[in-house]
Amino acid sequence: MLERGRPVSITKRQEELDKAISAWDKYNPEMHHAEIHKAFFNKGLVEENARYQTSRILNRLIDVGYVKKLAKGLYKMTIKPEEFNLFDYLARLRKQAQKEKLILNWTYGGFTWAFNDGCYLGMPEEVEDHSDVRFIFAILNERMASIFESYRELAIVLRQRRESKEIIPLPERFYRQALVEIIPWWLESQAGADLDGLSIDSLRKLIPSMIEALPNEYGDGKHIDNLHLDHLEKLLPLITRPLDEAMKIEEWGTPFDDRSLVKEKQPTTNQFAMIITEPEFLIDEMSHEVRSIYDRIERWSKQKGIADEYIAFSLPQFEDSTIVLETLSTYGARLLGNKRAERIISLYKKIQVSNWLSFLHRPRIISRNEIPATIKKQVAQLLKEGHKPEDLVRYLAHSRGPADYHQPSEDKIIFLQNLFSDLPKEKVRKLYLEGVDEINKFAEIAFEYL
Repeated sequence: MLERGRPVSITKRQEELDKAISAWDKYNPEMHHAEIHKAFFNKGLVEENARYQTSRILNRLIDVGYVKKLAKGLYKMTIKPEEFNLFDYLARLRKQAQKEKLILNWTYGGFTWAFNDGCYLGMPEEVEDHSDVRFIFAILNERMASIFESYRELAIVLRQRRESKEIIPLPERFYRQALVEIIPWWLESQAGADLDGLSIDSLRKLIPSMIEALPNEYGDGKHIDNLHLDHLEKLLPLITRPLDEAMKIEEWGTPFDDRSLVKEKQPTTNQFAMIITEPEFLIDEMSHEVRSIYDRIERWSKQKGIADEYIAFSLPQFEDSTIVLETLSTYGARLLGNKRAERIISLYKKIQVSNWLSFLHRPRIISRNEIPATIKKQVAQLLKEGHKPEDLVRYLAHSRGPADYHQPSEDKIIFLQNLFSDLPKEKVRKLYLEGVDEINKFAEIAFEYL
């Protein structure tokens, strides 16, 4: 039975709708409120003497178009129970949410990677404009994203177990999330006098005490983790300050749906859903990469003074550069103009070649000034294919290889002078350092361009 006044997850809301549809007499689509209430009670959806709970569920069914109110106290189900479909419901909700700008897309991850993508249907897109929401929203998003990732990895292992007779261990992330969540789970749903979780007031007082009781460092002597509690103590007020203000409001403690302010300003779309998926680049890798490259080129095309070298350097460095080159060839001329697009393609190819060349240059080889036959053969092949030695030297600073050519040293200069012995030594030094200066310049302005 759904508990009065508690937040309801999308899963529980869906279970409620499923049960409500299944409780309906499919041979008698028209039912009175009293009959519906009895059917809902038999399904465990409502309390026996709480008819208002039945009214709420009916209102939700009306909102999604599965029930029609014919007259006072008389309702008609407009679909057969077996036809209820979650994905149809989400499609309808998405259409309505788009109309009212109640769709919020988000991605959880780092600067250059993503764990997963998500979408809220029914959430105002300006959610982060609210100062009392921003930090809490970020915390809950990150927790949901991490838990989702642990489920995703679990699903992979369980599919492997289905095909294998051996016991495959569960993912580390799955155990880690369980350990991280066991205390919140206990406080939210098992602790308290009625074993239904602590009240918000109790949690408000308990959490600071729990933080204070934690050690600043924890480890086994060999490995020590700093818990950074001083930082956590500074962040906690971002939750407690707006909470304290909210608790001063007279109606704050009453069940959410019963508050007069909510009733007076009821939005037309009162449904809500959350969808979480793997990141787009895992679901549709090729299309994602093309869209990502296109978006970058389009953004750079609108920025004044951005160097062609920066664009070429900043494009993804794939082992197979076909995706980048095809995207540049298809869209580059329209976005950047023919001449500029052709120059960027030429620069990108040069950088890509030097990048490929750099992956054989190990720091150990450079420090000993050893030039293995494989590297000599590689350079000879590149020169035979028409690549200029000047370009190979200059763009090594742009490479991602293990030698870290973007960080200059005398050892690297001597190594390159010996590797490209047909060029004057001072010219090799000059070309290489020009490439280093260029890459440092790009690093300084990168955040301005992103």
